[in-house]
Amino acid sequence: MIIFLRKSIPYQICFFIFFPNLIFAQIFITGNVKDINQKNLSGVNILIENSAEGTYSDGDGNYFLKCNLPGTFVLRFSYVGFKEKKIKISQFKQGDTLVNNIKLNNIYTILPTFNVSSFTQPDTVFASVTYNISDFEFFKNKMILLAYENKPGKETQVILTDENSNLIDKKKSPFDTEELFNDFNGNINLVSGDAVSRILIRGNEISFLPVNFSDFSDHIKPCVEKLGEKIFFSDYYFGYPEFNYYSYSIPSEKTSLIKKVIDKPLMQEYRYQYYFLTPTEKLKARRLASEYHTDKHIMAAALTGFQKSFYYSPLYAPLFLINDSIFIFDHYEDKLFVFDEFSQTINSVSILYHKNPVEHWEKKMVMDETNKKIYSLYKKNGYYYLKRIDLKSGEVISSFKLFYKYAEKIKIKNDYVYYIYRPFESLQKKFLYREFIGN
Repeated sequence: MIIFLRKSIPYQICFFIFFPNLIFAQIFITGNVKDINQKNLSGVNILIENSAEGTYSDGDGNYFLKCNLPGTFVLRFSYVGFKEKKIKISQFKQGDTLVNNIKLNNIYTILPTFNVSSFTQPDTVFASVTYNISDFEFFKNKMILLAYENKPGKETQVILTDENSNLIDKKKSPFDTEELFNDFNGNINLVSGDAVSRILIRGNEISFLPVNFSDFSDHIKPCVEKLGEKIFFSDYYFGYPEFNYYSYSIPSEKTSLIKKVIDKPLMQEYRYQYYFLTPTEKLKARRLASEYHTDKHIMAAALTGFQKSFYYSPLYAPLFLINDSIFIFDHYEDKLFVFDEFSQTINSVSILYHKNPVEHWEKKMVMDETNKKIYSLYKKNGYYYLKRIDLKSGEVISSFKLFYKYAEKIKIKNDYVYYIYRPFESLQKKFLYREFIGN
C-alpha cells in the first residue's frame, strides 16, 4: 500500500495532506498584561489579526499562544475600558519562544457614558389627599409606608399596602417616628431619637414590638449583612476617619477582620488637631482619653470641633453582599474589593466614578435587592442620576436620569427606582413614584 501511494501520488502532496501545519514556522508567544498601575489584567483578549488564533490572559495576567502562521503578523490586545494595543511580530524562526509583556492604558471618560431617561410620566405607587409619605420599605411582596398629615414625624401613621398599592392595614406609630430602618435580619424598625420599635406583620395586620435602644445601637445597627451563620458588621463612627469591617461566626463566636477603611490625608489633619490645643486643653484631652479608654487625638478633635468643620467629611465605603461574595467600595483607595465568605480577597479593581468633576456624587450607593445591580447616585441641577457600576471592571456602564427634580428616599427593586416627590410650591401631598430603569 505504501508503495502504491508513493508511485501514484507525489511525495510532496502526501506530506502536505497529512502534515499541513509543518509547512509554516511554529512559534510560541508568551507574556504578561498589566495596566499602568502595574496591576495584572485577567481576561484580556489576545488575537492574531486576520486569523482565528487567539487566547485570553489568566487570573495573573499571563498568556500563552501557539502560532502556525508564516511571515509577519499582528498581535492585538483588547480589554473593556482600556485602549487597544497592537504588536507586530516578524523575523522569527521555527520553534522560537517570544516574550511580550504588555501595558494597557485606561480609557478615562467623563460621565455619563450614556443616558437613558424616562419619556413618560412616572407611575404613581401611592397617593393620598390626606397624608404625605415620608419613608418606605419593601416587605416581601408588600410595602410599608410612613405617612404624616401636617408635620414630619408627628402623628405618624404606618401603612401596609400590597404589590398593587391597595391599602391592607394602617396603625398609628407608638411614638413620633423619624425614619424606617431595615436591619440585617430583614426586620423593619421605627426609629426616632432614642426610641425604637420593630414592625411586625402577622397576616394582614400591623403590630409593634418595643426594642431596647442600647441593644439596637450596639448590636443591630452596626451589622450590615448576614450570610448563613455569619454576620458582617463595622465599628464605623461618623466622627472618625477610619473604621473596620468584620465578620462574626455565630457557632464559633469568632470575629475576623475583613478590611480596614481609612482616609489617610484626613486622618493626618484629624490627629494634628491635638497640637492646636493649649497646654490646659491638652491635659483635658489626655484625661478624657484615659477616662473613656480612647486616643487623646480623638478627644482633641472633639474639643476643637474638627468633626463639625468644613474640612471634615465622614467616610463612606459601603459593603454589599451578593450571593456569597462581599463587595466593599473603598473610595479612599479608589478600589472595589471582592472577598469570599471566609473574608479572603478574591479580586480588586480600580474605581473612578466618585471623582467625576461634572456631576456631584452624593456619597450614596443603592443596590437593587432583586437582581443585585449596584448604582451610584449623582445630582446635577436638581436632577438625580443613577449610574450602574460594573462589578467586574468597576466602571459605569449606564446612566438613568430621574424624571422629577429633588426626589427623596431613592430605593431600587426589580429594575424600578422608587422615590418620594412633591411638585415645588404645589399643594399636592408627597406621593410615592416609580420609574423603570430597564438596564
